[in-house]
Amino acid sequence: MIQAEVNTFAALGYPVAFVSPNDYYNPATQIFTDHDHPSAVLGGHKAIASAFLSRAVVAPVVSMPGASFKKNVNQTLTTGVGAKVTWTSSVDDRQGFWNVANASRIIAPSQGTMRVSSSVTFAANATGSRSVDIFVNGGFIRAAGSEATITTGQTPIVTFCCDVLVNAGDYVELNAGQNSGGNLDIASGSQLDVQMVR
Repeated sequence: MIQAEVNTFAALGYPVAFVSPNDYYNPATQIFTDHDHPSAVLGGHKAIASAFLSRAVVAPVVSMPGASFKKNVNQTLTTGVGAKVTWTSSVDDRQGFWNVANASRIIAPSQGTMRVSSSVTFAANATGSRSVDIFVNGGFIRAAGSEATITTGQTPIVTFCCDVLVNAGDYVELNAGQNSGGNLDIASGSQLDVQMVR
C-alpha cells in the first residue's frame, strides 16, 4: 500500500498505522514500539521481519455495506396465497438497498453474496402453518423458514439467516404465506437485515 492510499484511508477516519521491521510488538500492551525487541534471545524477530518486508502496513478493516428494514404497519395475508413482504422504513441504508416505490424489493448494490436475516412475526392463530421464502428477481430461490401449528394465543415468529448469490441490480424479496383458513396479519415490528458479505 503506497503513501497516497494510506492518506486516503486516514482522511476517511480509518485507523492506519505503519510498522517497520525494526518495530517490536508488545503483546502485553498490544502496541508497536519504535525500538528493537528488549530480549536479546528474541531479537531474531527483527531479522526475520527484515527478510520478508521492508515496510508493512496495518490496513483498516472496512465493513461491508448493509442495512436494516422494518414494518411499521400490519400486512394482511390471504390464506393459501403467498405475498411479498413490504417494508415501511429503513435504518442506515447508505448503499441504497431499498426504495419505498418498490417496498418489497432489496436491491443488490454489487455482485457477490448477500446475507439475508429476518424475523417475521405473524398474528396469533392456532390453525395451519406459516412460511417465508426468498425470491430473487421475482423467482423462488429457497425456503427460508417455517412454523408449524402452535398453541392458541401464541405469536409465531419465523426467523432465519441465509446467504444468496446476487448480481448488481438484482432484487431480493421475502414471500410470506399462511394457511390458517382466513386472513392473517404479518405484524408490525417484523424486521429484515441485509449485508453484502463478499
